[in-house]
Amino acid sequence: MFHTLIFVLMFSAQAQVIQVENNPPTSLEVITVTGDIEGDPNPLMNQARSSWKKACEDWKKEIREINKENQVVSVNCNSPKCEKEQNLSILCKSQGTAQVRIKK
Repeated sequence: MFHTLIFVLMFSAQAQVIQVENNPPTSLEVITVTGDIEGDPNPLMNQARSSWKKACEDWKKEIREINKENQVVSVNCNSPKCEKEQNLSILCKSQGTAQVRIKK
């Protein structure tokens, strides 16, 4: 029997799709899934960073909600990079990672 496991993590209209194909479950393996996290652009650095922090918490909450069988080992938003955009707003974003146990 052939199993396919697909993780789709969506945030801020962006998606990261990771597909893992393996044989029937015999043991556990830990894989890393990623997701793009970005706050809303803001002209002030502290407000742009606060917006990113909220986006980070929302992403973590979303990961925990899909954790039906306790397969998520850890979730990390990592450090944001804040850059000025063409309209002079500041946008903070990062790539979050989650360690997930899957049956191998």
